[in-house]
Amino acid sequence: MKDPARLPAEVVDEFARLARDPRSVLGYSRYNQATLGRDRMLNDLTGRVQRISVPALFFHGADDPIVNPEGSRRAAELMPRARLVLVPDCGHWAQLERHDEFLAEVRPFLADLDSGTTHN
Repeated sequence: MKDPARLPAEVVDEFARLARDPRSVLGYSRYNQATLGRDRMLNDLTGRVQRISVPALFFHGADDPIVNPEGSRRAAELMPRARLVLVPDCGHWAQLERHDEFLAEVRPFLADLDSGTTHN
């Protein structure tokens, strides 16, 4: 996250509540074991992503220190009906850190899906 002060208070409260649960570390550890390799993510679908033909919207923080935005850019280029929104001055949880911008992108995307008029 680039700026934790941008997180909605409800999100901070939820993270704090979950962090106090002694079992919370178990799920996080298992996820990391299954997906993080020494030099790359183990769940990289780059070789198959071009087969995904449904509309997709990537909303990614340009300054994400955890997941390189290049992966989203590559995926959006390979997928026939995908679009990337790269959010400047934004970190890892772009949908939380820039909630209003996220809603401004996702609402028309979903409305287009409902109407059958999705665009690239």
